[in-house]
This record gives sequence, structure tokens and C-alpha cells, in this order.
Amino acid sequence: MAENSRDRCLLVFAKAPVLGHVKTRLQPIYSPQQSVDLHTQLVNGCLLMAATVSDCVTELWVGSAHHGWSDLSHRYQFDILQQQGEDLGDRMLHAFQQTLTTAPKAILIGTDCPFITRSYLLDAFDKLDECDVVIGPAEDGGYVLIGLTAEHSDLFTGISWGSDRVLTETVEKIKDLELRYRLLPTLRDIDRPEDVVYWQSQQSSLDL
Repeated sequence: MAENSRDRCLLVFAKAPVLGHVKTRLQPIYSPQQSVDLHTQLVNGCLLMAATVSDCVTELWVGSAHHGWSDLSHRYQFDILQQQGEDLGDRMLHAFQQTLTTAPKAILIGTDCPFITRSYLLDAFDKLDECDVVIGPAEDGGYVLIGLTAEHSDLFTGISWGSDRVLTETVEKIKDLELRYRLLPTLRDIDRPEDVVYWQSQQSSLDL
């Protein structure tokens, strides 16, 4: 039996395309405006891909107000919600708390990994049939995706956000909680100039 679309929710975390506040690790190789333009391209690409995922409700969780959000909401028919919390862990936990009150499965991604595809997301949702947590590892030691079937606040506290220890520390907490988990294939975030070069070399082979 096919799942109801309300049973699966995709949460997309996005930063507002504000000059000097996005993709700062690309500078000075890229100008602040080029960094904003690349960030905007990544956000649009992520939402375009998310719109192809069937039987799924997608929500756009934004970090701050921006005039462009309403255009994206209209274009993709996604609800826009405000992130809340002091750090990334707090903000992710809040989003999961809100979503898992009504949806049995929730997956959260950012917009920095253009290598997340529709099939990657569908595989993540399917794996939540057999485990409590699914994670898409990032090459830099973090993760590009995390999915849950229930709220587990410990997974988002005491984590060295922004470091190469994020995945390791998260898996350690999963094991301490005796939760079942699955890891997806490792993907690459676009954070540094060399990441952009790699992404551009791979774009012709990317497939939704």
C-alpha cells in the first residue's frame, strides 16, 4: 500500500541570500556577490529537486526573513516556516519536534549538497521503515541528511557543529541510545572553491 503524502515530510533548511552571510568560505577566490549567486543557485536547485519527490510534503525552513522566500513558496507550493533556536542543533530539533507530531517520517536536508537526488531521498524514506535514524554522511565529516521517525533530542545536543566530528559524535549518540540506524552513500557539500570546481565537473552527469 502506498504511503499517504502526509506520512512523509521533507524539511529543507535554507539561509537567506544575504551579501557577506553565505558561502563565506569561498572568499576571497569568489566575491561576496558571486558567493550569493552560487548560494541562490544551490537553493533553487535543491527546491527544484525536492519538487520532484512524490508522496511527500516539503517544507522550507528559513533562517531569516527575505523578500525572495514568497516567490519560491509560490513557485514550488512549499510552506515556509521560521527556524527557531540558538544553534543549528536547536533549530533542527525544533523543526523535527513540530513535524513529527503529525508525520511518522521526517527527513531534513540543507541546500549545500547538489548531489542529493530524488532517488537518494526516496531511499532515505524507505530506510526509515526498518530503522529509527537515517543519515547521509558528508565528505567533510558532517552529514547532508538526517531522517527520524521520532524525536530524539540527544542527537542535537553536545555536537561540535561545523567541525569534522559531527557525524562521529552523532553516531556515538545513536549507539548510546540503542537506536537502529542506516547510513546512505557519502556525498560532498559545496563549501570551498575546490568543491565548486568538482561540482561544475559533475553537473552534466547529475540526475534527479
